[in-house]
Amino acid sequence: MRQPVVYDVVRQGETLNLIHQPKGGKSWLVGGLALTVATGGCWLERFDCTQGRVLMIDAELYPEVIAYRLPMIADAMSIDRSALEYIDVWPLRGSLPDLFKLAPSLNAIEPGKYALIVLDAWYRFLPPGISENDNAAVMSLYNTIDGYASRLGAAWINVHHASKGDQTGKGVTDVGSGAGAQSRAADTHVIIRPHAQDNVAVMEAVVRSFPPIDPVSIRFDFPIWSLAHDADPRDLRKPRERSVREDRDRHLDADRRSIVNAMVKLNVPETKTVIRDLARVGPPRFGFAWESLLADKTIVPTERITKGNGRTYEGFAIAVESSETATGEQRESNGRKNSPVAEQQEREKPL
Repeated sequence: MRQPVVYDVVRQGETLNLIHQPKGGKSWLVGGLALTVATGGCWLERFDCTQGRVLMIDAELYPEVIAYRLPMIADAMSIDRSALEYIDVWPLRGSLPDLFKLAPSLNAIEPGKYALIVLDAWYRFLPPGISENDNAAVMSLYNTIDGYASRLGAAWINVHHASKGDQTGKGVTDVGSGAGAQSRAADTHVIIRPHAQDNVAVMEAVVRSFPPIDPVSIRFDFPIWSLAHDADPRDLRKPRERSVREDRDRHLDADRRSIVNAMVKLNVPETKTVIRDLARVGPPRFGFAWESLLADKTIVPTERITKGNGRTYEGFAIAVESSETATGEQRESNGRKNSPVAEQQEREKPL
Protein backbone atom coordinates (compact mmCIF):
# COMPACT_ATOMS: atom_id res chain seq x y z
CA MET A 1 0.00 0.00 0.00
CA ARG A 2 1.10 3.55 -0.65
CA GLN A 3 2.30 5.69 2.20
CA PRO A 4 -0.49 7.66 3.93
CA VAL A 5 -0.12 11.42 3.88
CA VAL A 6 -3.10 11.94 6.19
CA TYR A 7 -3.61 8.68 8.05
CA ASP A 8 -7.04 7.10 7.62
CA VAL A 9 -7.86 9.72 4.97
CA VAL A 10 -5.58 9.86 1.91
CA ARG A 11 -2.36 8.33 0.57
CA GLN A 12 0.39 9.34 -1.83
CA GLY A 13 -0.95 9.46 -5.40
CA GLU A 14 -4.60 9.50 -4.26
CA THR A 15 -7.20 12.18 -4.86
CA LEU A 16 -9.44 13.69 -2.21
CA ASN A 17 -12.49 15.91 -2.70
CA LEU A 18 -13.17 18.40 0.10
CA ILE A 19 -16.77 19.62 -0.16
CA HIS A 20 -18.38 22.40 1.83
CA GLN A 21 -20.92 25.15 1.25
CA PRO A 22 -19.72 28.34 -0.47
CA LYS A 23 -18.06 30.79 1.94
CA GLY A 24 -18.17 28.09 4.60
CA GLY A 25 -14.49 28.25 5.59
CA LYS A 26 -12.97 25.62 3.28
CA SER A 27 -9.82 27.64 2.60
CA TRP A 28 -9.22 28.11 6.33
CA LEU A 29 -9.58 24.36 6.82
CA VAL A 30 -7.10 23.40 4.10
CA GLY A 31 -4.73 26.09 5.34
CA GLY A 32 -4.69 24.35 8.69
CA LEU A 33 -4.22 20.97 7.01
CA ALA A 34 -1.31 22.33 4.94
CA LEU A 35 0.45 23.55 8.07
CA THR A 36 -0.21 20.23 9.81
CA VAL A 37 1.39 18.29 6.96
CA ALA A 38 4.28 20.78 6.83
CA THR A 39 5.03 20.02 10.48
CA GLY A 40 4.02 16.35 10.57
CA GLY A 41 1.37 17.03 13.20
CA CYS A 42 -2.07 15.65 13.97
CA TRP A 43 -4.95 17.20 12.04
CA LEU A 44 -8.08 17.97 14.03
CA GLU A 45 -6.70 15.84 16.90
CA ARG A 46 -7.69 12.75 14.94
CA PHE A 47 -5.58 12.26 11.84
CA ASP A 48 -1.79 11.94 12.00
CA CYS A 49 0.07 13.42 9.03
CA THR A 50 3.33 12.46 7.35
CA GLN A 51 5.63 15.47 7.32
CA GLY A 52 6.37 16.88 3.90
CA ARG A 53 6.22 19.89 1.65
CA VAL A 54 2.89 21.26 0.45
CA LEU A 55 1.96 22.98 -2.82
CA MET A 56 -1.15 25.17 -2.76
CA ILE A 57 -2.46 26.04 -6.23
CA ASP A 58 -4.94 28.82 -5.52
CA ALA A 59 -7.20 30.57 -8.00
CA GLU A 60 -9.66 31.70 -5.34
CA LEU A 61 -7.61 34.19 -3.28
CA TYR A 62 -5.29 37.03 -4.23
CA PRO A 63 -1.60 36.71 -3.23
CA GLU A 64 -1.83 39.30 -0.47
CA VAL A 65 -4.82 37.52 1.08
CA ILE A 66 -2.95 34.20 1.14
CA ALA A 67 0.13 35.91 2.58
CA TYR A 68 -2.09 37.33 5.34
CA ARG A 69 -4.02 34.16 6.12
CA LEU A 70 -1.34 31.48 6.43
CA PRO A 71 0.74 33.23 9.15
CA MET A 72 -2.50 34.00 11.02
CA ILE A 73 -3.48 30.32 10.94
CA ALA A 74 0.00 29.28 12.04
CA ASP A 75 -0.11 31.65 15.02
CA ALA A 76 -3.58 30.41 16.04
CA MET A 77 -2.37 26.79 15.84
CA SER A 78 0.75 27.64 17.87
CA ILE A 79 2.93 26.60 14.93
CA ASP A 80 6.20 28.45 14.40
CA ARG A 81 6.08 30.58 11.28
CA SER A 82 9.23 28.86 10.02
CA ALA A 83 6.89 26.03 8.96
CA LEU A 84 5.64 28.29 6.19
CA GLU A 85 8.92 27.59 4.38
CA TYR A 86 7.53 24.11 3.68
CA ILE A 87 4.51 25.52 1.86
CA ASP A 88 4.74 26.79 -1.71
CA VAL A 89 1.87 28.81 -3.14
CA TRP A 90 0.95 29.39 -6.76
CA PRO A 91 -1.53 32.31 -6.65
CA LEU A 92 -3.31 32.09 -9.98
CA ARG A 93 -6.46 34.14 -9.57
CA GLY A 94 -6.94 36.33 -12.62
CA SER A 95 -4.53 34.35 -14.81
CA LEU A 96 -7.27 32.20 -16.42
CA PRO A 97 -5.83 28.89 -15.24
CA ASP A 98 -7.22 25.49 -16.10
CA LEU A 99 -6.20 21.93 -15.34
CA PHE A 100 -4.53 21.39 -18.72
CA LYS A 101 -2.56 24.65 -18.59
CA LEU A 102 -1.02 23.47 -15.32
CA ALA A 103 0.69 20.55 -17.08
CA PRO A 104 4.02 22.25 -18.00
CA SER A 105 4.51 23.60 -14.48
CA LEU A 106 3.49 20.38 -12.75
CA ASN A 107 5.59 18.24 -15.08
CA ALA A 108 8.62 20.35 -14.21
CA ILE A 109 8.36 19.35 -10.54
CA GLU A 110 10.67 16.63 -9.34
CA PRO A 111 8.71 13.55 -8.14
CA GLY A 112 8.60 13.27 -4.38
CA LYS A 113 9.09 17.00 -3.76
CA TYR A 114 5.59 17.45 -2.33
CA ALA A 115 3.59 15.30 0.04
CA LEU A 116 0.38 17.23 -0.57
CA ILE A 117 -1.01 19.35 -3.43
CA VAL A 118 -4.14 21.44 -2.89
CA LEU A 119 -6.21 22.77 -5.80
CA ASP A 120 -8.50 25.61 -4.63
CA ALA A 121 -11.10 25.89 -6.01
CA TRP A 122 -11.98 23.05 -8.38
CA TYR A 123 -14.53 24.97 -10.45
CA ARG A 124 -11.96 27.65 -11.35
CA PHE A 125 -9.71 25.07 -13.01
CA LEU A 126 -12.29 23.59 -15.36
CA PRO A 127 -11.04 23.95 -18.95
CA PRO A 128 -13.16 26.10 -21.29
CA GLY A 129 -16.12 24.23 -22.71
CA ILE A 130 -16.21 21.62 -19.94
CA SER A 131 -19.18 21.58 -17.58
CA GLU A 132 -18.87 20.24 -14.05
CA ASN A 133 -22.15 18.41 -14.78
CA ASP A 134 -20.71 16.39 -17.68
CA ASN A 135 -19.81 12.96 -16.27
CA ALA A 136 -17.59 11.88 -19.15
CA ALA A 137 -15.67 15.17 -19.22
CA VAL A 138 -15.24 15.23 -15.45
CA MET A 139 -13.99 11.65 -15.43
CA SER A 140 -11.39 12.65 -18.02
CA LEU A 141 -10.23 15.49 -15.77
CA TYR A 142 -9.85 13.14 -12.83
CA ASN A 143 -7.80 10.83 -15.02
CA THR A 144 -5.53 13.80 -15.68
CA ILE A 145 -5.26 14.51 -11.95
CA ASP A 146 -4.45 10.83 -11.30
CA GLY A 147 -1.57 11.19 -13.72
CA TYR A 148 -0.24 14.29 -11.96
CA ALA A 149 -0.60 12.84 -8.44
CA SER A 150 0.85 9.44 -9.34
CA ARG A 151 3.91 10.89 -11.05
CA LEU A 152 4.59 13.37 -8.25
CA GLY A 153 3.86 10.88 -5.45
CA ALA A 154 1.65 13.41 -3.69
CA ALA A 155 -1.83 13.33 -2.25
CA TRP A 156 -4.05 15.67 -4.24
CA ILE A 157 -6.98 17.65 -2.80
CA ASN A 158 -9.73 19.28 -4.87
CA VAL A 159 -11.52 21.96 -2.85
CA HIS A 160 -15.09 22.14 -4.10
CA HIS A 161 -18.48 23.53 -3.09
CA ALA A 162 -21.74 21.83 -2.26
CA SER A 163 -24.78 22.35 -4.42
CA LYS A 164 -27.47 24.80 -3.34
CA GLY A 165 -30.18 23.79 -0.94
CA ASP A 166 -30.39 21.51 2.06
CA GLN A 167 -27.73 18.78 2.18
CA THR A 168 -28.88 17.09 5.38
CA GLY A 169 -30.74 14.15 3.85
CA LYS A 170 -28.13 13.32 1.22
CA GLY A 171 -25.64 10.48 1.28
CA VAL A 172 -21.99 11.48 1.60
CA THR A 173 -21.16 10.77 -2.04
CA ASP A 174 -24.22 12.71 -3.21
CA VAL A 175 -22.96 15.98 -1.71
CA GLY A 176 -21.06 18.22 -4.12
CA SER A 177 -22.06 20.39 -7.04
CA GLY A 178 -21.82 18.80 -10.46
CA ALA A 179 -21.44 15.35 -11.94
CA GLY A 180 -21.65 12.23 -9.83
CA ALA A 181 -18.38 11.12 -11.41
CA GLN A 182 -16.56 13.48 -9.06
CA SER A 183 -17.25 11.40 -5.97
CA ARG A 184 -16.80 8.10 -7.81
CA ALA A 185 -13.44 9.07 -9.31
CA ALA A 186 -11.86 10.35 -6.10
CA ASP A 187 -10.24 7.97 -3.61
CA THR A 188 -11.63 9.96 -0.69
CA HIS A 189 -14.75 12.13 -0.62
CA VAL A 190 -14.90 14.43 2.42
CA ILE A 191 -17.97 16.55 3.07
CA ILE A 192 -18.73 19.17 5.69
CA ARG A 193 -22.31 19.92 6.70
CA PRO A 194 -23.66 22.43 9.24
CA HIS A 195 -24.23 21.21 12.78
CA ALA A 196 -27.17 22.27 14.92
CA GLN A 197 -24.77 24.38 17.01
CA ASP A 198 -23.57 27.68 15.61
CA ASN A 199 -20.03 27.69 14.17
CA VAL A 200 -19.92 23.89 14.31
CA ALA A 201 -19.94 21.50 11.35
CA VAL A 202 -19.88 17.74 10.84
CA MET A 203 -17.13 16.24 8.72
CA GLU A 204 -17.87 12.89 7.09
CA ALA A 205 -15.90 10.89 4.57
CA VAL A 206 -16.03 7.88 2.29
CA VAL A 207 -12.58 6.37 1.77
CA ARG A 208 -11.30 3.78 -0.66
CA SER A 209 -8.07 2.46 0.87
CA PHE A 210 -8.78 2.82 4.60
CA PRO A 211 -11.39 1.49 7.02
CA PRO A 212 -14.57 3.57 7.28
CA ILE A 213 -14.26 6.86 9.18
CA ASP A 214 -16.73 7.91 11.84
CA PRO A 215 -18.16 11.42 11.42
CA VAL A 216 -16.55 14.09 13.58
CA SER A 217 -17.78 17.47 14.76
CA ILE A 218 -15.47 20.41 14.11
CA ARG A 219 -15.73 24.01 15.28
CA PHE A 220 -14.63 27.15 13.44
CA ASP A 221 -13.10 29.56 15.91
CA PHE A 222 -11.63 32.16 13.59
CA PRO A 223 -9.19 31.60 12.00
CA ILE A 224 -8.92 27.86 12.62
CA TRP A 225 -11.00 24.70 12.70
CA SER A 226 -10.62 22.33 15.63
CA LEU A 227 -12.30 19.24 17.01
CA ALA A 228 -15.61 20.05 18.76
CA HIS A 229 -15.59 17.62 21.66
CA ASP A 230 -18.96 18.76 23.00
CA ALA A 231 -20.95 18.40 19.76
CA ASP A 232 -22.65 15.16 18.74
CA PRO A 233 -21.91 14.58 15.01
CA ARG A 234 -25.36 13.03 14.60
CA ASP A 235 -26.95 16.38 15.38
CA LEU A 236 -26.94 17.90 11.91
CA ARG A 237 -28.68 21.21 11.42
CA LYS A 238 -32.20 20.62 10.20
CA PRO A 239 -33.66 22.82 7.49
CA ARG A 240 -35.52 25.64 9.16
CA GLU A 241 -39.27 25.38 8.73
CA ARG A 242 -41.03 28.70 8.73
CA SER A 243 -43.94 28.60 11.14
CA VAL A 244 -47.46 29.55 10.09
CA ARG A 245 -47.27 32.59 12.34
CA GLU A 246 -43.96 33.69 10.81
CA ASP A 247 -45.54 33.40 7.37
CA ARG A 248 -48.50 35.48 8.49
CA ASP A 249 -46.27 38.11 10.07
CA ARG A 250 -44.22 38.37 6.89
CA HIS A 251 -47.34 39.16 4.86
CA LEU A 252 -49.28 41.06 7.52
CA ASP A 253 -48.81 44.62 6.23
CA ALA A 254 -49.65 43.69 2.64
CA ASP A 255 -52.71 41.67 3.71
CA ARG A 256 -54.00 44.55 5.87
CA ARG A 257 -53.69 46.90 2.91
CA SER A 258 -55.51 44.48 0.61
CA ILE A 259 -58.44 44.24 3.03
CA VAL A 260 -58.63 48.01 3.57
CA ASN A 261 -58.44 48.67 -0.17
CA ALA A 262 -61.28 46.21 -0.76
CA MET A 263 -63.43 48.00 1.82
CA VAL A 264 -62.63 51.39 0.28
CA LYS A 265 -63.82 50.07 -3.07
CA LEU A 266 -67.05 48.80 -1.57
CA ASN A 267 -67.64 52.14 0.20
CA VAL A 268 -70.53 50.60 2.13
CA PRO A 269 -70.63 48.26 5.11
CA GLU A 270 -70.32 44.66 4.02
CA THR A 271 -70.01 41.19 5.40
CA LYS A 272 -66.69 39.59 6.20
CA THR A 273 -67.17 37.03 3.44
CA VAL A 274 -67.74 39.63 0.72
CA ILE A 275 -64.73 41.64 1.90
CA ARG A 276 -62.52 38.55 1.96
CA ASP A 277 -63.49 37.57 -1.59
CA LEU A 278 -62.77 41.07 -2.89
CA ALA A 279 -59.48 41.35 -0.98
CA ARG A 280 -58.24 38.07 -2.46
CA VAL A 281 -56.41 37.09 0.74
CA GLY A 282 -56.79 33.44 1.54
CA PRO A 283 -57.03 31.71 4.90
CA PRO A 284 -55.35 31.59 7.34
CA ARG A 285 -53.65 34.88 6.50
CA PHE A 286 -56.96 36.70 6.05
CA GLY A 287 -58.10 35.80 9.55
CA PHE A 288 -54.82 36.95 11.06
CA ALA A 289 -54.89 40.31 9.22
CA TRP A 290 -58.63 40.72 9.95
CA GLU A 291 -58.14 40.27 13.69
CA SER A 292 -55.26 42.73 13.56
CA LEU A 293 -57.45 45.37 11.88
CA LEU A 294 -60.23 44.84 14.42
CA ALA A 295 -57.80 44.99 17.32
CA ASP A 296 -56.47 48.42 16.41
CA LYS A 297 -59.94 49.60 15.33
CA THR A 298 -58.96 50.22 11.72
CA ILE A 299 -62.23 48.45 10.90
CA VAL A 300 -65.32 48.36 13.09
CA PRO A 301 -68.59 46.40 13.22
CA THR A 302 -71.68 48.18 11.88
CA GLU A 303 -75.41 47.49 11.64
CA ARG A 304 -76.42 44.03 10.47
CA ILE A 305 -76.88 43.52 6.75
CA THR A 306 -79.86 41.71 5.21
CA LYS A 307 -79.05 39.62 2.16
CA GLY A 308 -81.32 38.33 -0.60
CA ASN A 309 -81.93 35.07 1.24
CA GLY A 310 -83.57 37.07 4.03
CA ARG A 311 -80.80 36.33 6.51
CA THR A 312 -78.92 39.04 8.36
CA TYR A 313 -75.16 39.15 8.82
CA GLU A 314 -72.79 41.33 10.79
CA GLY A 315 -71.47 44.19 8.71
CA PHE A 316 -68.09 45.90 8.85
CA ALA A 317 -66.75 49.24 7.68
CA ILE A 318 -63.56 51.28 7.89
CA ALA A 319 -63.32 53.52 10.93
CA VAL A 320 -63.53 57.16 9.87
CA GLU A 321 -60.35 58.08 11.76
CA SER A 322 -58.32 55.15 10.39
CA SER A 323 -54.79 56.12 9.40
CA GLU A 324 -54.58 53.26 6.92
CA THR A 325 -57.12 54.82 4.57
CA ALA A 326 -57.12 58.00 2.58
CA THR A 327 -58.35 61.34 3.94
CA GLY A 328 -62.08 61.81 4.37
CA GLU A 329 -62.31 63.83 1.18
CA GLN A 330 -60.35 61.19 -0.73
CA ARG A 331 -62.50 58.39 0.71
CA GLU A 332 -65.64 60.23 -0.28
CA SER A 333 -64.30 60.76 -3.78
CA ASN A 334 -63.15 57.17 -4.06
CA GLY A 335 -66.45 55.97 -2.70
CA ARG A 336 -68.48 57.95 -5.24
CA LYS A 337 -66.21 56.70 -8.00
CA ASN A 338 -66.19 53.02 -6.96
CA SER A 339 -69.63 52.44 -5.48
CA PRO A 340 -72.10 50.34 -7.47
CA VAL A 341 -74.54 53.29 -7.61
CA ALA A 342 -71.90 55.63 -8.97
CA GLU A 343 -70.86 53.08 -11.58
CA GLN A 344 -74.46 52.63 -12.66
CA GLN A 345 -74.93 56.43 -12.91
CA GLU A 346 -71.76 56.67 -14.95
CA ARG A 347 -73.05 54.08 -17.41
CA GLU A 348 -76.40 55.89 -17.73
CA LYS A 349 -74.88 59.29 -18.61
CA PRO A 350 -75.97 60.47 -22.09
CA LEU A 351 -73.20 60.48 -24.70
